[in-house]
Amino acid sequence: MARAIVEHLKTVQGAVSDDMSKIPRPTEMSQHVQIVFKTLFDELNSMKQQQWGIANYAVLLLAAAFAVKDKVNPYTLLAIVWATAVIGSLLLLTIQWNIGRYRNRIDGLHKAYFTEQELKDMGVSESERRNLGTMTQFEQSRRGWEFISSLIAVLFGGSLLGSCCLFP
Repeated sequence: MARAIVEHLKTVQGAVSDDMSKIPRPTEMSQHVQIVFKTLFDELNSMKQQQWGIANYAVLLLAAAFAVKDKVNPYTLLAIVWATAVIGSLLLLTIQWNIGRYRNRIDGLHKAYFTEQELKDMGVSESERRNLGTMTQFEQSRRGWEFISSLIAVLFGGSLLGSCCLFP
């Protein structure tokens, strides 16, 4: 998909709509900007995969704690279980914050190199086009919170379940 976008960007002409006419547009994206654009998308994808990996490994640690519950001091295990949930959640939130930063950068490129019609053709909604480049990093980071919240809920739910199993 990123390759198709880059190829499409090579053909972008300087025509702009009335809404976005104040933004100077080059007729073609330079190779350097194309590389940056592709790198931003690749990094965004990588960060999302890292979130899943962190959640999966944290759940694996919680399962391992449950497996060794009879062999380890329960208070030590309790600390490990809750530390796993807290540290895993902090890592997930840190990555989500960085995702917001990358989304802002991508929005800047969209605003600078795409016409409103091209954005519309790519499926960018009217409200997204209107807000393009105006969202803060925090607002960008909040996008997709239903998924990140679910991952964090799994970590804390697993910790709660593990705590209940340690002290029935």
